[in-house]
Amino acid sequence: TNVNALDAATGQSAPLATGTNASSVAFTDDSQTVLFTNGEAPPDFPLRAGGIYSVPASDAAGPPSAVFTATERFLDDLAVLDSGAVAFTSSVPNRPGTATIQVLDQGSTAPRTVVADLGSTPVCVETPQGAGVCLDVPHPAWGAGDTLAYMDNSEEPALVVTDSGNRSPQRVDTGVQSFAWAPR
Repeated sequence: TNVNALDAATGQSAPLATGTNASSVAFTDDSQTVLFTNGEAPPDFPLRAGGIYSVPASDAAGPPSAVFTATERFLDDLAVLDSGAVAFTSSVPNRPGTATIQVLDQGSTAPRTVVADLGSTPVCVETPQGAGVCLDVPHPAWGAGDTLAYMDNSEEPALVVTDSGNRSPQRVDTGVQSFAWAPR
């Protein structure tokens, strides 16, 4: 798997990192660096260690640099926050209900857990015609000012809004099937 950057002006795509097991990609706010999550990979992958990596967002990109490494974890939902911190979800592969939201603050070498009860149970609803439909839990969304929206893991999953320190989580609504923030 390659991590590519798309030039919107030319429509050209250029590989920035090759031989990865990347699952989530984000540009830094200055668009000079691309961050990506990398799952642990078998020996035939050049980049085998799991974690978050950075690579310059240019055609002359060198090898990826580790920002943070993690073993036996699946990292996803990568976001660069207004504060410069990097947020992501972390879970143990093949173990439902282990998903957390973590934040790696600028200058820190280890992430902190912001939310330990991230929803993982599919949201099931009945259509007006009586058919049952189950949807995957929506991924967390980060907004301006490091504001976070996510689905919790309660009996009736609720949309929760909080900040990157999870200081004042507020249950906003239940029965939510998708959500997003306005562009920053």
